[in-house]
Amino acid sequence: MPADCPNCLRQFKDASGVTRHLSQPRTTCHRWQDDLISIAELLNRHKPPEMQPDSPISVLMEDLSHSSDESFDDPVWWNEVAFDWDADVEMEYGGGITPAQSNIITFNGTAKVYQAGETFLDRFNLDACAPQCRNNIYYPFTSRVEWDMAKYLLCSSLSMAKIDEFLKLDSTTQVVHLYFCDTLDCIEMLFNHLFFANKLDLTPQRIYETAEHLSHLPAGAMLLGVIVSLDKTNITNMTGGRVAHPLLLSLTNIKMEHRNKASNHGFLLAVLLPVVEFIHPTKRMQTILNDRLIHECLDIELEPLKQAARLGHMMSDPVGNLHLCYTPIAAYIVDTPEALMLACVRGLMSHLTLATFKNFGDPFRHPARQGATTLAQLDSIAVDPNDLQHYFAACKDDRLSGVSKPFWRNWPLAEPSVFLTPDALHHWHRQFYVHNLKWCLAIMGKKELDFRYSVLQPVVGLCHFKSGVSKLKQVTRWAQHDLQCYIVGVIAGAATPSFVIAICALSDFRYLSQSPIISEAT
Repeated sequence: MPADCPNCLRQFKDASGVTRHLSQPRTTCHRWQDDLISIAELLNRHKPPEMQPDSPISVLMEDLSHSSDESFDDPVWWNEVAFDWDADVEMEYGGGITPAQSNIITFNGTAKVYQAGETFLDRFNLDACAPQCRNNIYYPFTSRVEWDMAKYLLCSSLSMAKIDEFLKLDSTTQVVHLYFCDTLDCIEMLFNHLFFANKLDLTPQRIYETAEHLSHLPAGAMLLGVIVSLDKTNITNMTGGRVAHPLLLSLTNIKMEHRNKASNHGFLLAVLLPVVEFIHPTKRMQTILNDRLIHECLDIELEPLKQAARLGHMMSDPVGNLHLCYTPIAAYIVDTPEALMLACVRGLMSHLTLATFKNFGDPFRHPARQGATTLAQLDSIAVDPNDLQHYFAACKDDRLSGVSKPFWRNWPLAEPSVFLTPDALHHWHRQFYVHNLKWCLAIMGKKELDFRYSVLQPVVGLCHFKSGVSKLKQVTRWAQHDLQCYIVGVIAGAATPSFVIAICALSDFRYLSQSPIISEAT
């Protein structure tokens, strides 16, 4: 049966083990007893002698002998009784006292407590990294993904040398390069170009939103509307597959007939956006990462123009006059897919209104998609944007694309529903080729429609479709333009009058929509 030592409480298998333990002369139990004996002998040798009346120690001992036990606990009593312990006192060594007969008195008034101390938790919160930890519990890691990777490496069987070798690997297979000029310098060069001396409108002539914008600016300020154009361009189609993503800048103050003429160089190449391929296994996540990269690049490139839109910037016109200029964004010319990306909404959505694909057939215009609405929806998402998949899932209810920081969020007077211009190619002309032409083929048949197009008299300046139109592929915008010019005359007499009227009305709408001035009469 197990037994314990009565002195050191060490456990043994049985009582005989305890006996052998106690019989050992050099055990810890005997050393403890020897220490007690030594202390007792020391106390006996230094027993206080018979005190002299005038000795300070004798006075204290006399007071102690006449005091009650409760007085020992009174701190006032200890403050009143004091003597010099270092005084030269003669002692006569006589009979001793045992430890059991001595009184242990706690000396009060020591170990005073002061305020404003610090615990370990206080010192932990005073760390220089504490503010970052409040915003990111995984600091110094940027996200839980990095923290999980670090935890995995530490808990794995890899040696520190192997971990160092792993961490030295490149995080990307290809370095991302962003080439850009100072966008404010580009705008200033256009404004100061001598070629545009008599081609600039320094004062708005037709006032719509411009008047509201000017009311927010100081007196005498000038508004330089920035036009941004962005589109991918294939450099090599057959070999290499090289793609460029240029960004061009221009001014609304330059008259349209001069700005849109390529030989006048009214658009300046300011930026070459990076074209990268992400290695995320999910195709949709690759698209989100690419959209975020474009917004981040635009945020960097267009920051000088944002500063000028907030604070103004002094610029010289072509004749040397200085003007205090503000640079809000007036137009962003892109195709529909890029417009959805810039508006931070998903596909099957309108980037100009709140309508979804289910509402595209409604006979009324839905409310405009305001930038404040999109920013409020982004702020309401409580998921970490770095957690890509969960953040994208949280954007589902509002049909957002997963971009957390739109480039236009801090650009004064920037409104996506205003500066994102209609896409005439995809909204109007492609509508004819994808829908209207297919309707005509279904009504008349491929053979009849091809025959009617093939027998048309060739006209200088227009395409001649001698082989018909049913097998056309990779149609250019000029070919689509010429198809629309012929369509009403081609189907006349072969289709019903109501169908011809519908096609004619759609053609009239596409024609009138290109007018620079649209009034109630038109």
